[in-house]
Amino acid sequence: MNSLLIVAALITIAIAIITWFGDGRERLWEVVFGPPEEPVDFAELDPPPASHCFLAAPETQPLHTKPQMYTPVFSVDTARLRQEMRRIVRTEPLTERVGMDPDWLGDRFIQRTRWLRVPELIQVRYIPLDAGHSTFAIYSRCLVPEHGGGHNEERVKRWIAELEQTLGDRAEKA
Repeated sequence: MNSLLIVAALITIAIAIITWFGDGRERLWEVVFGPPEEPVDFAELDPPPASHCFLAAPETQPLHTKPQMYTPVFSVDTARLRQEMRRIVRTEPLTERVGMDPDWLGDRFIQRTRWLRVPELIQVRYIPLDAGHSTFAIYSRCLVPEHGGGHNEERVKRWIAELEQTLGDRAEKA
């Protein structure tokens, strides 16, 4: 009888480990905290003052709240800016595009943390200014409250720096 319980316990543990290291980690967070949200409306956005989210937007963008960082203006059209942002995102580990809206020129991405696979949600809205200039707003947040620990701010600043480096002299201050 004891050996049967031990075998059952080992099988249960093995299933839990396989689930955890398979797809289970990634889906666990959505079961506990709900699925990723629908796109946010940047004009109405009011992020909490916490380390698990970060908002960067152009100084000229009408927002409900002040962003933590202003985004630069690029001397490229929105199609080129979007193409470059997607290239940068493709180089990021554990990141996938989960939505896009061609009408308002936006993309939504999920990047999962390395070990626990906690989903961090990133939404980008590309903003045309004139025929040869564009900018963007980006909102990055962790699905699990108080888990971000500065990851979102670091990611947004890194992506902006990569855009400025890649687009070179095409970046201007807003």
